[in-house]
Amino acid sequence: MRIGATADPSGLAVRMLPTVSSAARHRGLRIVRAEIRGTVTVTDPEALAQTLSNGLGQARAYSCGLVLTR
Repeated sequence: MRIGATADPSGLAVRMLPTVSSAARHRGLRIVRAEIRGTVTVTDPEALAQTLSNGLGQARAYSCGLVLTR
């Protein structure tokens, strides 16, 4: 997926978060999450704005995929 930014992989810190699983409605659903920190360079402002508005990844409907910026 194109997010409108690039980063040097050596400058990123990845921390795996606990897996989220659904109890009843979607039995067997497991979502793997990670926190990625680092500096990115904006390459496509429109695509980045879209990513910030809509989130990232397939688990957005389960409150995952949030992109925070400072």
